[in-house]
Amino acid sequence: MKTFEEFITEALHGPRTPRERKRRRVENLSKILRKRLGLKSHVKTKGGENYNHPTEEPDDVSTEIASYKSPAHFAISSSPKTEVDGVVTNSQRARRARHILRDITPHKNSTRPTHSIDLEPNLKRDYNDFENIKQRTKNLKNAAKNAPEHLKKAGAKTGDFVIVRPGQTQSGGPKEAGQKSRGKLYKSLYPGLSKISKTGIMKAKFNSNN
Repeated sequence: MKTFEEFITEALHGPRTPRERKRRRVENLSKILRKRLGLKSHVKTKGGENYNHPTEEPDDVSTEIASYKSPAHFAISSSPKTEVDGVVTNSQRARRARHILRDITPHKNSTRPTHSIDLEPNLKRDYNDFENIKQRTKNLKNAAKNAPEHLKKAGAKTGDFVIVRPGQTQSGGPKEAGQKSRGKLYKSLYPGLSKISKTGIMKAKFNSNN
């Protein structure tokens, strides 16, 4: 807990450490994006994302899940905090968050929990590296098939939103082609997933009975 002197110093001069300054910037940005998105007060977008690392799959695929309090929480958290892909100003960040939110639901004030899941190879491979490609594809498929069970362990309930962001299958290759290839694989395993949106996500409603 801060002392009275530390509280007054921060109030007059701002956060003193780089960590405190970064935290303040993130908090201020979240407030700005909430306002620009026009969210109602009951929509929770605060509180750190709940990251879960339920498993490291055999061989070369890890599963990582992050849980968010609402679709808006995910959208705001996914908006770049620094300059990325030409997104620099708060107006551009808000536009990016708005597009992500629309890709998830037409109801911006939805309070439905949202979970993102990423399947990442532990060993990055270069483009056109075809060594053991059949085994690597099999490992990825197995990790994807196990994803519903890991989502349950992470607290996902029936009706929650699940977000997948297909990544490149190999580093150094064409980004769009790699995303489409991974997206096609996910879609073949889970027909309920949407097509890849312009913001690069696929969504579905979680069904704990599957």
